[in-house]
Amino acid sequence: MVDGIFQRDIALTVFDGLVTYPPSHVIGAAAELCRQRGIEAVLSIGGGSAPHTAKRVVYLSKSPGWLDDIYGIYLGGPIAIVATPPNGKS
Repeated sequence: MVDGIFQRDIALTVFDGLVTYPPSHVIGAAAELCRQRGIEAVLSIGGGSAPHTAKRVVYLSKSPGWLDDIYGIYLGGPIAIVATPPNGKS
């Protein structure tokens, strides 16, 4: 998958700080990375915490607050999210 991304001249940023049941500061760090680098899409690979975290990161990357402060409020603009199940099947 990564080889195909590089062949298309798409910049790739990897956030490798995810943990199971991530606390809000981990989700906030990923969202801040998206804001700083102007991320246009989030790719989530795997199940469990990965896709759930990706959804929150997408939201927070377009939001001025922290998860603890704004949970449940929609403020954002569009950003793509692609999530794959852990077994690669749909």
